Amino acid sequence: MLTPGSAVHLHAVGQAAAPTAPWWGVPVVAGCFLIVGAILGFLFNRLQDKHRAKREKLERWDQNVLDHTSRVVLLAERFIAEAHEHELSTRTMAEAGIAQMHAGQPVAPPPVPVPTLARFMDTYEEIASELTSLRLIATSSIRDVAQTVKDEVWQLMMTTEMADIYARERTVRTSVGSLETAVRSHFGIE
Repeated sequence: MLTPGSAVHLHAVGQAAAPTAPWWGVPVVAGCFLIVGAILGFLFNRLQDKHRAKREKLERWDQNVLDHTSRVVLLAERFIAEAHEHELSTRTMAEAGIAQMHAGQPVAPPPVPVPTLARFMDTYEEIASELTSLRLIATSSIRDVAQTVKDEVWQLMMTTEMADIYARERTVRTSVGSLETAVRSHFGIE
């Protein structure tokens, strides 16, 4: 049983048993928290910077894929138009040569329409360069389709007959459409 005197005695014993903190304890604990906080802050900032750099790198690659694909689509349209223009120029010059033969005039070797051929070849070089760049930076599904586009464009360039040009034009347009679909799929666009 506790008496009033014993309670005072317990209180006095309790105070004597609890030592007071040394004068340097609070600054040491505060310093430890400061150091741990600085280390954690540094680590979290480094981790965040690493994720940001990775995201920016992916965005740059995605932008490159988009830029090259857009350029390929535009160049393919121009290439098709120039294929028709070159075929028309070649046919016109051949018909002029035939007309000269029927008129009894001397005919030089069949002329090649150099301006249209030069534009046609330049556009082929541009589209081949863009497709090569795209194949270097894109995923395997896009690379495969880009190679198909390059093959179809080459076949169109080698085609000389008007009916064959229209058939090749359709295959080039189909392969370019497949490239667009593959890139949309890569970006998650329907």
